Amino acid sequence: MTSTNGTIFAIKRFALHDGGGIRTTVFFKGCPLSCSWCHNPEGLNPAREVVFIKNNCIGCKRCLDVMKADQIAGFDGHPKFNFTSSVDFTLLIQNCPANAIVKIGEVITSSKLLETIKSDQVFYQEKGGVTFSGGEPLMQVDFLETVLRQCHSEGINTAIETSLYAPLKKIIPILDLLDTIYIDLKLFNSNEHLFHTGAPNETILENIAYILSSPHKDKVIIRTPLIPGITTSGQNIRAIANFIYECYPGVKYELLNYNYLAEAKYENMETDFTLDRSLEPLCESELKKLYETIEQEGIANLIKVH
Repeated sequence: MTSTNGTIFAIKRFALHDGGGIRTTVFFKGCPLSCSWCHNPEGLNPAREVVFIKNNCIGCKRCLDVMKADQIAGFDGHPKFNFTSSVDFTLLIQNCPANAIVKIGEVITSSKLLETIKSDQVFYQEKGGVTFSGGEPLMQVDFLETVLRQCHSEGINTAIETSLYAPLKKIIPILDLLDTIYIDLKLFNSNEHLFHTGAPNETILENIAYILSSPHKDKVIIRTPLIPGITTSGQNIRAIANFIYECYPGVKYELLNYNYLAEAKYENMETDFTLDRSLEPLCESELKKLYETIEQEGIANLIKVH
């Protein structure tokens, strides 16, 4: 099979929360959405990037000795980098003793990626395998399909974590190659979805309806990330539950409680973290109320947070 190239920004090995069993999770770079709560802001831009991790910097000034042209705009205890510079940052990266200047994003061939996945195959046993996440894997669907076919030929269990915001014609060819399909359905109201993610949700809903009426419906787990004050209203959860139940009464549905640990990544990316920093995960009683709402809509296959 011909090898193709794709851009990834991380590979997490021995993952336990991205599907069944022990898994290798591959994070694709690039996403068509811009969710205000994104846990992987380093995966939003499809291009490779250079970032400054300020907390790693020891203020040694070695970067000033090897900088070129306009790469550094100033120094105030820490360098102020100009990452819009057209000059290559490799020399700066190589000379930073604290790994404070790093590249995010790697172009990799499907064959090389398969080698990495296969090296973990001994740990997968019956339930484990590989999960493709992001970013949004469907932004690189040709690369994804190639890797999926290679995994399929090796008998490796495959899963995807996706917003499903992509043309259906690009999704259909990979459905046979997936064992589990995790779909994020964040907000049912399209205007609210547009406001909080940068895109409307009609395409997402249409794609979900198609897959939940197809022979692949039992592979699907619909997930809603619980972002306090945004996705957690009873009205939103009820609307989502009603919609997916109408698509397929046997659908599996999972709520993902709020995780605030991504905030530090935004500082590294020099991007504003727009959510209220006082937000906390939902408590047990709040979760229970949402579960009751979902069950009232008829959904029996509810995966509960413990």
